[in-house]
Amino acid sequence: MLELVRARAADGSVSGVRKDPYRLALAIEGAGSRGTYSSGMVVELERRGFTQVFDDVYGSSMGAITGAWLLPGKAEHGASFWWHPEVMPNGCTCRCRGTASTPTAARSARKVGNRVSKCTEGGTFDW
Repeated sequence: MLELVRARAADGSVSGVRKDPYRLALAIEGAGSRGTYSSGMVVELERRGFTQVFDDVYGSSMGAITGAWLLPGKAEHGASFWWHPEVMPNGCTCRCRGTASTPTAARSARKVGNRVSKCTEGGTFDW
């Protein structure tokens, strides 16, 4: 799959006019504040020029919003709301994982973005 992503990006491939026979979809998780991870991922995909390599983008909950930011090239702007004080003034409360501060959310988004970056450059994920 990574070879397909890289090839499509290198060719400037656009959905609807592809040379390959594949259909590639991006699924983005939701779950409220867990969306910081997904937003970090799509920011890095956008930075790498991989926005157009996907034929479909699906998201659930916050993942749908993140996907909506990715498609027009606004992922980085959208992700910035995770640490914007007017949006999340006191951090966010997640029922399943306690309280996460907004700096923690921002670091999480950057960390995932860095891992996507490594993988798209030919490395492997080291989760």
